[in-house]
Formats: sequence, C-alpha cells, structure tokens
Amino acid sequence: NNLPEDSIVTNGAGNYAAFLHRYFVFKEYPTAIGPTSGSMGYGFPASIAAKLRFPDLSKMLKTQEIPSFLKPYLKFLGLGIPSNLDAWDGYPAARNKLYQLMKNAKKKFISLAGDTHNSWVSELENQSGKKVGIELGAPSVTSPGITDVLNVDENEFVDSIVKINKELQWMDPSNRGYLFLDCMENKIIASFNYIKELENINSEISSSQSFIIHKEGLELEKI
Repeated sequence: NNLPEDSIVTNGAGNYAAFLHRYFVFKEYPTAIGPTSGSMGYGFPASIAAKLRFPDLSKMLKTQEIPSFLKPYLKFLGLGIPSNLDAWDGYPAARNKLYQLMKNAKKKFISLAGDTHNSWVSELENQSGKKVGIELGAPSVTSPGITDVLNVDENEFVDSIVKINKELQWMDPSNRGYLFLDCMENKIIASFNYIKELENINSEISSSQSFIIHKEGLELEKI
C-alpha cells in the first residue's frame, strides 16, 4: 500500500514468488519483471538491471507532451532494461548464438534490419568486443520514425544515442525512404535514399547517404 503505483517489482523463480503474485496488486502496466522459464536468481540482477544503453528520451523533449502510449515504458530507461524486446538487446541469448554460429563458420556477416522506421549503421561486436558484422537498419517510406512521434531535438538525440552505443556509427531519425545495396566482388555500397515528398505521389530523391562496406575485415567507410 505504501509503494507508488508505478513502482516496478522484480522476482526470480521459486515458491516465494507465489506470495508476490497472490497478494500484491499491480496497478499499472508494465510494473512486473520476472522470468518466464524458471530462471532462479533473476530478481536481483533485474532490479539493478544492466548498463543504460539508450538515452532517456523524456529529458530531450522540447515540450512536456509525452505520448500516452510511451509513458509506461519510460520507467525502464532508468533501469537500463531493454524497453523494446523487438530489438537486439531484447534477445541477447539468440544474438550470441548467431554470433557463435558465424564464428564456427569463420564468417563475418551483414545484418539487414527493418521495422524501426529509422536509418541505422552499426558495427556489431561480440561479448569480447570483437567486431563480428555490420548491421544496416533500413528506414520506412511512410511509417513514422522517432522524430515523428516525439518532439525531440534531432541533433541532440542523435549525438546522445551514438555516444552511448559504441556499436552505432550513424543514424538518421527523421528522413523517410529506403535502403539500396550495390553488391560487388570486393565491397558493398549501401545507400540510404530519402523521398522528397511523402504526402503526394512523388518518388523523387531529395537526399542520400552512402557507406562502403569493404570485404576485407568489413571495414566501414562513409562517403
């Protein structure tokens, strides 16, 4: 009764958790963090969480108007817990398994990602900090991106998120368009092409940003 309604309660696996779920009343969503496959001891690391991987967007807003659908998730940012489970940081075990498969095959790889609606270029690293691949996040043409949903300062947002994520090399959160890959024997040219006009049928390109991914070492070059 004394806890604020938006308090987050964590637990691990074990009989003790039955008392929490039987008697504690969760008044807001999402405020419960617990394992789904019998992970004992999960409650403690979940409570202190991991290193913060993304900036607190609420501090970057130009106004106090935060979309209602986003408010429940902002509390996760302070804990460093992945707030978007549809991303790399939401599936660390699956990600590491993929990295291990590539290592066993003695291959580096290029990951093409979508559904974030924004443009991203990252140099992926394993737990040892060794570069294992390149990730290209393709933008959307009409679906909204970060700056369409939140009234943030674009430059401040980009600088902050690139600074705290050493894998992320570049991003564009505001322009809409598509990713084009020109695959050659010794390199790949990745071009982010941005549509000039979206409200009317007009496929003219207003701007673009390209990167060369060299086969040797998957070295990344912005052009």
